[in-house]
Amino acid sequence: HLYRRLSKAAKRDEIAALTEELSDRFGRLPAQTRRLLDKSLLAIVGQEAGVSRILMRGNRVRVNFRPDLVPRMSALEEALKGEAVDIEVRRVSPLSLVLECSEPTRLTSVVARAVDALGKVEEPANDGNATGDQVRELSLTGEVV
Repeated sequence: HLYRRLSKAAKRDEIAALTEELSDRFGRLPAQTRRLLDKSLLAIVGQEAGVSRILMRGNRVRVNFRPDLVPRMSALEEALKGEAVDIEVRRVSPLSLVLECSEPTRLTSVVARAVDALGKVEEPANDGNATGDQVRELSLTGEVV
């Protein structure tokens, strides 16, 4: 029942509600459960923001945006102000970033805020080469929590 609810979740608040319910029922969540919830949350955030791929390993995340989006990098600075995070631009077009957070427990929220900030852009006219609206690949490996 819980896996079905998680797989059908389409909004952030649904993931938050399920996370709270699991914590209330079972206490502190194991790392594997936390990663599964994080993966679902980042897939939703990425889909909303035009991300084509999110790869997470330890305290590093690589985020690739769709080629038809041109995110404003200036929005990233404001969104992550005060966070202990290093950002490396791997590719400008289409945008590919690596974020490294010194606090692994904050990584998912940092990535979600960064993707939110970068995803708030006007999309250029579709030339027929758009890759679709879904995150094509989301991979979480290593210890996230």
